[in-house]
Amino acid sequence: MTPRATIGEYLFRPRATDYDPVCREDEELPQLARVGLLIDYRGLYRTGRNSKGKTHGTRGPEAVTAVCLHQTAVMMSHKSALRSQYHSLIYPDGTAVLCHPATAYLWHARKANRFSVGVALVCCAAGVEGNPRTLWRPKSEPSRQATEATDAQLKTARAICGYYLRTLPNLRNVIAHRQSSRMRRSDPGSRIWQHVALQVDLCPGATLARGLPLPSEWTGETKDLDYYGRRTIS
Repeated sequence: MTPRATIGEYLFRPRATDYDPVCREDEELPQLARVGLLIDYRGLYRTGRNSKGKTHGTRGPEAVTAVCLHQTAVMMSHKSALRSQYHSLIYPDGTAVLCHPATAYLWHARKANRFSVGVALVCCAAGVEGNPRTLWRPKSEPSRQATEATDAQLKTARAICGYYLRTLPNLRNVIAHRQSSRMRRSDPGSRIWQHVALQVDLCPGATLARGLPLPSEWTGETKDLDYYGRRTIS
């Protein structure tokens, strides 16, 4: 049975080798837990069925300069977070799962892997909220309907960004997965970007090679690019 924490509490399963002594992640856990339910899987060693969630190395906390926002595009159980390549997962009820310490090197955002922490909201969001043409649909689900992030998720996501901002000394930027991969055009989607990225004390980061710029439907800026990467003003 998946362990769960109640409001004001958190599950803590440390392994001493998993934490960098310079990082203040653990000092901030009680404050983060006040936002809602919090599950801490950072101290669990991944083997067997959960080996997909193993890290690919470590880095110092000073190497992390950005939060990369994702949507999962699939619905996931709390237990499946053990196989996640995100640092944090946020569920529709507002539960936050800390999957890996911020110092873990994970494969979640191509060229942004080396300098970012991955924060993913469990939902199937349209690239532009309310526009079904911008919803990614797998071939097995051609009639899939959008399931946008809930208000509880957005609130927790903002708290997670604040948590990382307080604990990572060089964190300055927030980026979308779309900015590091053209294959992730709808990731994380306009609703998440507008209610998380534009509401936290972080600056939008630069688009990387092989990525797509932020569209005007997300940023609200007129002199920008549309969702498909086309210039809105010539």
